Amino acid sequence: MTLHPAIHEQLQLHCSDQQQLQPSLTNLLQSLSGILDSYDTNLQQFQHAVKDCSGELDALKEKLLDEARGHQFANTELGRILNEVNEGFFTRDLVANKYNHMSVGCERIYGYKVEEFYANTILWYQVIHPDDLSIIALENDLLQSGKQVKSTYRIFHHDTTIRWIEVKAIPIIIDGRLCRVDGKVNDITEQKVAEQLLTDSEVKYRAFFENSMDGILLFGANGQMLTANPAACEMFRAGEEKMGELSKHQLFDQNGSAVPANLASLQNKEKATILCKRPDGTCFYGEATTVVFKDARGSQLTSMMIRDITLRKKAEQQIADSEQFHRLIVETAQEGIWLTDENLNCIFANKKMCALLEYPEEELLDRSPINFMKAQDQWLMLQAVERRKNGFDENTDMPFVTKTGKYIWATLSSSTVVDQDKNFIGALWMVTDITKRKLDEQRIQQSEADLDLKNKELERKNAELEQFAYVASHDLQEPLRTISSFVKLLKQQYEGKLDSKADKYLGFILESSNRMKVLINDLLDYSRIGNKPEMAIVDGNKVLQDVLADLFVAIQDAGATINAGNLPRVYGYPTEMKQLFQNLLINAIKFAKKDIAPVITITAGQLDNNFHFSFADNGIGIEKAHSKKIFIIFQRLHTRSEYNGSGIGLSHCKKIVGLHQGKIWVESTPGIGSTFHFTIPIIKNQYFAG
Repeated sequence: MTLHPAIHEQLQLHCSDQQQLQPSLTNLLQSLSGILDSYDTNLQQFQHAVKDCSGELDALKEKLLDEARGHQFANTELGRILNEVNEGFFTRDLVANKYNHMSVGCERIYGYKVEEFYANTILWYQVIHPDDLSIIALENDLLQSGKQVKSTYRIFHHDTTIRWIEVKAIPIIIDGRLCRVDGKVNDITEQKVAEQLLTDSEVKYRAFFENSMDGILLFGANGQMLTANPAACEMFRAGEEKMGELSKHQLFDQNGSAVPANLASLQNKEKATILCKRPDGTCFYGEATTVVFKDARGSQLTSMMIRDITLRKKAEQQIADSEQFHRLIVETAQEGIWLTDENLNCIFANKKMCALLEYPEEELLDRSPINFMKAQDQWLMLQAVERRKNGFDENTDMPFVTKTGKYIWATLSSSTVVDQDKNFIGALWMVTDITKRKLDEQRIQQSEADLDLKNKELERKNAELEQFAYVASHDLQEPLRTISSFVKLLKQQYEGKLDSKADKYLGFILESSNRMKVLINDLLDYSRIGNKPEMAIVDGNKVLQDVLADLFVAIQDAGATINAGNLPRVYGYPTEMKQLFQNLLINAIKFAKKDIAPVITITAGQLDNNFHFSFADNGIGIEKAHSKKIFIIFQRLHTRSEYNGSGIGLSHCKKIVGLHQGKIWVESTPGIGSTFHFTIPIIKNQYFAG
C-alpha cells in the first residue's frame, strides 16, 4: 500500500527520533492512510451530488423569492385596504404596553394621529366619556377571562364633539395570561342619532295612537287582532282583552251586505265604507282605511283606521292613505302635521298640511314655516319657537300665505322634541285651519259694531218715542179734560130737557172720555217702565205688603183672599216690581167668577238659576190658544161691558219681567183658574229672606 505523500513526508522528518516506535507507528499510519483514501472517495462523491442538486436549489430559491414577493404585495394591499376602510383596526401588546399596529381608520374615528396613540398608550382611555367608563371596566374583566367583547360607548373626538363608537376586541391568551388584544373600532354616531329619532317618532306616534279619536286596529297575517287603541275598543263596545280574541272576519265579513264588507277587498284602498259588527251583535257603519305591510321579520301585517260614520253616512268623504302603519296614522289625521328640526326647517309634512298650504310635500321640506308667512307676521312664529325651546307647549293662532296667494289662519298646537339629554331638537306642530272662524269673528265684530250703532240709534229713538209718548199723553189730557168738562156741563144743564137719545149720547161721550183718560194714563205708565235704571235689593214680602195696602178697598169689595208664602229678596227695580205684583193681583181680582170670592195664592221658589214666582187664582181661566195673546198691548179677550180695563196691564207685566231678563207665562184651565209664572235671575250672593 502506497503511503499518502503528507504522511510519508512526516515520517521522513521524524524517523530519526522515532526508531524505537517504528512498528507501532507503521501500523497506525497504514490505518490513517486507509481512512484518508476513503474520505477522498466520499468527498468526490459528495461533490458530484452537490453539483447535481445545485440546479434544483436554484429553481427552489427562485420559487421562494416569487412567494416572498407575493407575500410582500399581499401585505401591502392588506395595509392599504385596512387604511382605506371606515373601521379602525389595532393590535395592542399588553405585556410591552404598546401598540403593535393601528390603522389610519382610527385617525378618522378619534381625530388623533396614529403617532399620538403610539406616543400615549392610554390616549384611547382618556377620550372616553366619563359616564361610560364603567363599560370599560366590565370589558376588561371579560377580556381577562378570555372572552371576546363588543361594546358601545361615547368618546370626545379631537374636534370636541361627542361621537358614538362600537369596539370589538379579541383577547390573545398565552400561558393563562392576557398578552395582546386585537380589535376593530367603528363610528356609529349616525346610527345612534337615527335610533334616537326613531324612538322619538315612536313615542309621538304611540301618543297619537292612544289619543286618536278614530279607531286603529292592527291584524296579523292570519287575520287575528294584534292590538286596538282605546277609540276602537269604545267603538266596538269591547275591552282590549276581548278585542284581542277577535279576528277581522268576525268584525267585518257580513254575508249579503250591500257595502264592500269583505276586508280582502279593502287592501291598500284609500277609503271605503264597511259594515262593522260588534261582539254584542249590533252593527255600525264605519269609514275604513287599510294598509298591508311587512315588519322587520318579514311578517305581513294589516293596519286599519276606522271612523264611525253611522250618523253621517250620506255625507261621507274619502280619506287618502298610502304608506306603512306609522305613517298611516299621521296621513289620515284631520289636522295638518308639521315636524321641524332645531333650525325650524321642515322635515315632515302630512297631506293635510300640504293641502292647507297648497304645496306638494317636496316643496315644504327643508323650508321654514316663516317662508310661508308675510314679513310682518314672521315674528309670531319666531317668538313661538323660542317659547317652545324653553319648554312651553301651547296653542297659537298664526296667519299663512298659500301657494296661490290665499291668506289663511291656522291654530298651531305644538310639542317640543328633545333628545336624550333634554336638548331641543325640533317641534311637532298640529295645524288646524281656522280661516272660517277668523272670518266669522271679523264678521261678528263688524256685526257687533253695527249692532252697537243700531242700539245707540234705537236708544235715541226710544228716548224720542218715550218723550213723544209722554208729551203726547200729557198734551192729550188738556183737550180731553175740556171735552169732559163741557160734556158734564151739557149733561147738568140739558139732561132731561132734550129727548132720550141726546141724554144717551151725552152719557156715551162722557164714558168714552173717561176711558180715553184711563188709556192715556196707562200709555204714560207703560212708556215710563225702565226709565229709572237704579237697581236695588227688593224684598218680595215688603213689596206684597205695600201692594195689599194700596189695593185694600178693591180686595175688600171683591171679598178676595190672598195667601202668600215666604218671598225672596231679588235684585231688581223697586217701582217696577211693585207695579208687576199690583197688575197681577188686579188681574186675578178682575177676572173672578161670578158669585165666587177670589182666592189668590202667591208662592216663590228656585228654577235653575232663577227665582220662580207664581200667582194662582180660581178665576174664569183662559183658553190655551189665547195664552200668548193676553200679553200683547191692547189685546182683550172680553168686552168692556163684561170686564173693564184698557187691556194693557199684562203688557206692563211682560215688559217689567223682560226688563229684569226674566220670562213670564201662564198656565190656565177655563172655568178652573189661572196661574201666572215669572222668573227673575238669581244674582250672586242673593238668598231667600228668612
